[in-house]
Amino acid sequence: MKEQETISKARIARLLFVLCVIQPFLDVLSYWMNELGYGTTLTMGLRMMLLVATAICGFLLSDRKRSYLIMVAVLALLAAGHVWACLRASGISGKIYDRGAMFTDLANFVRVAQLPVFALCFMTFLKRSGELGWNAVKKAMVVNLFVIAAVELISAVTGTNPYTYENKSIGLLGWFYFANSQSAILSMLVPLVLCAALKWKSFWKTVVTAIVCFGILWLFATRLSYLAIFATAFGTLIVWVVNHRLTKRIAALLLILAIACGATYSISPMTRNQTLVNINAQKKQEKMDRLMQRGVNDFGSDSVERYRYAYEWFQRRMVNKYGLERLVDAYNGSEKASVLADARLRKLTYCRMMLEELPASSRWFGLNYNDMEYYHEIFDVENDFHGILYLYGYAGFAAMAAFLLYFIILILLALIRNFKRFFTTDAGACGIALLMGLVHAYATAGVLRRPNATFYLSLVLALIWYLIKVRNYDDPKEDMPCLN
Repeated sequence: MKEQETISKARIARLLFVLCVIQPFLDVLSYWMNELGYGTTLTMGLRMMLLVATAICGFLLSDRKRSYLIMVAVLALLAAGHVWACLRASGISGKIYDRGAMFTDLANFVRVAQLPVFALCFMTFLKRSGELGWNAVKKAMVVNLFVIAAVELISAVTGTNPYTYENKSIGLLGWFYFANSQSAILSMLVPLVLCAALKWKSFWKTVVTAIVCFGILWLFATRLSYLAIFATAFGTLIVWVVNHRLTKRIAALLLILAIACGATYSISPMTRNQTLVNINAQKKQEKMDRLMQRGVNDFGSDSVERYRYAYEWFQRRMVNKYGLERLVDAYNGSEKASVLADARLRKLTYCRMMLEELPASSRWFGLNYNDMEYYHEIFDVENDFHGILYLYGYAGFAAMAAFLLYFIILILLALIRNFKRFFTTDAGACGIALLMGLVHAYATAGVLRRPNATFYLSLVLALIWYLIKVRNYDDPKEDMPCLN
């Protein structure tokens, strides 16, 4: 019986490993399908099949099937409420909510639903596989990081790197489809991989892996990936100090790499991008000043028409949709190019103004995803939390907040109950990964509504749950560090 249970655990651990290691390959396939003009339909279909298969396996393996049924019921109610709200708003301020629109809209809903589905399934898999599953995930994360690094290297050598900022030829992105999602994935991966590497017996393998971890973030060029360097380095140092496991070699390695990244700030890809952004911002303000002066000359300083030239230059589609006077009021008559040219603010303003025209049901259950496009310009907001609020209303936002708060409260209660027991090096790595995932969700639209990044966030949440709810700390399985 015990042998059969061990075999079962090993099988589930292998399933977890395979689910994890195929992720970067799906991302590369998605990139090339899109690059060659075939779109991402195939890879989306593969991800949907993977989601369904994982959900079925999780349900069958779970000893708490009621949790799955409750989750499905909540998702079904949210989807039904969303469709009802979209039908009520159909054609009022956007497109008709016909069958085609409903299909696209619900497909986007499934992307969001992946987070709780995958998280619950991974929790089941880890509970059933124990430390075998935990170790399988750690190995998979290391494999994934090196696969991503290899893809980036090959793309750079072959001259096919699409760049993180394509219009400026800055940042080593590799064959990956969406830069913000990839930034989130790397920022969640690196703390987990670094924690595993610091426990290896081979010092030089650890050094190489640590250099790859920090180098891949430095070269990526986003501000958040650069932030992840120091969050990971100093966060890891603090965690290992608290656990009395910090050795001179570990401290020296982390500090040298962090100092090197900090010392090269002025020549980093991230800084080069920000320099160009600032230069471009100055040019935009000069353009804004000229257009405003022209407006004053033509219409007078007391007329709202004085804003027309500037607002039509920076916000032509918004002026067409909502009218000049309403838009000027929404922007409080701003004459700053940094405000009018801010894509994030423009999209938030678009969604807010659309909601003002729709029934109250849209506030509760959200907007039609198809209405985020207006004359070939996409107005889907550029951060996930606002995106959930506008796309799925108060109800959807409350459900997502409750789901994430469950894990945050779980962490806080565990630390309050027994800080020494639960604040391990593994827990610290998962905490840093979770923090970086949530920061990306707050600052970008690259996590909660992107299947590839959602997968990793789901995994991190499940790992945290495992450390608190399942791991037997009286018989710890962690390998002690050997970098003495």
